[in-house]
Parts: sequence; structure tokens; C-alpha cells
Amino acid sequence: MLLAVVTAVVAIDQAVKVLVLEVLAPGRYVPLIGDAVGWQLVFNPGAAFGIPLPAPVFPLATVVVLVVVVRSLGDAGRGGVLAQGLVVGGALGNLADRVVRAEPGDPFGGLVVDYVAWGSFPRFNVADAAITVGVALLLLLLVREERRESRRGRG
Repeated sequence: MLLAVVTAVVAIDQAVKVLVLEVLAPGRYVPLIGDAVGWQLVFNPGAAFGIPLPAPVFPLATVVVLVVVVRSLGDAGRGGVLAQGLVVGGALGNLADRVVRAEPGDPFGGLVVDYVAWGSFPRFNVADAAITVGVALLLLLLVREERRESRRGRG
């Protein structure tokens, strides 16, 4: 199931990015729900929220995410595997942008394609959304497990 989720996230992320690159003009806001939500193609050279980081940090961070997620697999159950797949798929989707859109001599320096505009919030993409949902789901599962452990300790 993990491989299926990762594959689906990367495939959907990359397919949407190809479509967005064909239909949106860079920087132009296209409203979907008034001025609150819409589409705006931007190219992110940095990390989450546009935080500037050197290009080699991105593949290293992706490897760290992969190692942490794979090591934490254990008996994660379906929800845990889904959450882990979302995080890994999102990380790989954005890493793919860095590689595919890289300049010669800078193999991980490509720009990430972001396009979902939500007010003044930084622009994001399917990969970013998958990471966010995956982390939130993992946190919910951890809280639930902690409560179970706490009840067992009292009982």
C-alpha cells in the first residue's frame, strides 16, 4: 500500500504541474473563489514558504524524510501507511521538480512549481498538500496511540 500511495502522489503531482505549466501564465492570479482562493503560477527556489536554502539541502532532506518514515513503519496500520505514503510521495514530488528543472551543473537547483493561491498564504502544490495532510494524519495517529497507551497504563 505504501508504494501505491507514493506512486499516486508523485504521478498526480507531476501531472498537475505539467498541466499548470501549460495553462497558467507565471505570476498572474486566476480567481477560483473570488479573491480568497485561486491559481497563481510561481516558481519556488527555496524550501517551504520560500525559505532560502542551498540546493544540496533538498536531496539530503528528502533522504532524511525517507529514512525516518521507512524506519517508523513498524505496525503502522492502514492510516499510518497512508500518512507515510503521503509524506514520502510529496517529498519525492518536490524533489523531482528540483531535478527536472535544474540547470546544467546544479543537479538539485531546479525550481518547484507552486500554483494554489489561498489568500496571502504562500503558494503551494499537490506535493506540499500531501506532506501537510500526511504529517497531520501521523500526528493524529500518534495522539490516538498515546491515549491508548495511557489508558492501558491506568487499567
